[in-house]
Amino acid sequence: MTDLLFLGDLRFGEAAAPVIGPGLSQRLRDAQLVCCNFEAPLPCDTASRLPKAGPHLEQTADAVAMARSWGITHFSLANNHIMDGGSGALKFTLDAIGDTAGMGAGLDMESAYQPRIIRINGQQIALMAVAEAQFGAMTEPGFPGYAWVGHPLTRDMVRRSAEQYDLVIVQVHAGLEMVELPLPEWRSTYRELIDLGADLVLAHHPHVVQGMERYRDKEIFFSLGNFWMSGMSTGSGAVLSVEVTDGGLTSTPLMLNNNDDTRDIDDDSLNEFEQLSRKLSDPGYLEEIDNICLVLWEEVYAPYYQRALMGTGLAPSSQTFLKLLRRLVAYFRRPTKVYDENRLLLLHNLSIESHRWAVERALRVLETQASINSR
Repeated sequence: MTDLLFLGDLRFGEAAAPVIGPGLSQRLRDAQLVCCNFEAPLPCDTASRLPKAGPHLEQTADAVAMARSWGITHFSLANNHIMDGGSGALKFTLDAIGDTAGMGAGLDMESAYQPRIIRINGQQIALMAVAEAQFGAMTEPGFPGYAWVGHPLTRDMVRRSAEQYDLVIVQVHAGLEMVELPLPEWRSTYRELIDLGADLVLAHHPHVVQGMERYRDKEIFFSLGNFWMSGMSTGSGAVLSVEVTDGGLTSTPLMLNNNDDTRDIDDDSLNEFEQLSRKLSDPGYLEEIDNICLVLWEEVYAPYYQRALMGTGLAPSSQTFLKLLRRLVAYFRRPTKVYDENRLLLLHNLSIESHRWAVERALRVLETQASINSR
């Protein structure tokens, strides 16, 4: 029997939910705890859109009931969309899920930075959820939101839980989207969580599966990808099966198929996952990361900054005359709205660790190349 089962990102939306295949269905039934990342709030009359860059998402009204019908018992709420409907939608979602089933978000800091304690096989396990600094991160008292991985309260929560309970499991919502390699900075962050007392660290948010590594005899899984993200046709997902023993935790990653009609376990899952993990120890890992960051700089970040500062975004590699014309028209029609959007876009890229680290890496590489060429 599987003791714990962790899933990646879950959002019910406009597309019909998939059928759960027999292999996965059996594992969901066998597990004593099943936890997903609940990627958006429930809709409600008290929702109000939080100002942010990027899309606003919400679940369908029956999302919690649907998730529980699949066997999901717990919900990680620390993510970049949980505050999309403001404090009203967050409170409605927390009430629907219940005090003991949700973790990582709250109306105050005490509830957001609070682990859920479960007992399995005689072991007390502290289960917690945190995320990188996107819109909705709770960084100071007085505002609702989700627990930020970089806050001192996160370190205190992990350290204190390690002293009080038998095992500590930390879920983190962070990373570069659609990239199968974690940034070295996230590897360092997750290792720090292990140093503070975590027995297992697992992450999601990139929408694709990333590999794992073992550090100080503990395991770090860098991304479980998507479990089901309605409307997203790309990406990949995995399920993490965890056994609780007297000696600690034993984890087995299981890749999911990518069929929109059915979600089930891929029979060749372990081989595929091992290939992803081997990339982390490959001699070319850092060079590949730098190359990824360079491409992101040219195609994403440079146009972002140009748009935020000049209102257009003029990078020739990614802009067309039609895009530029649309932005100019939008600016002259509603300049205040465009200014607000650009300001939020700049805040978005400066605040979020993944974006900031990727930009820093790209600029360091460009500076090194320029220095070599000038000799």
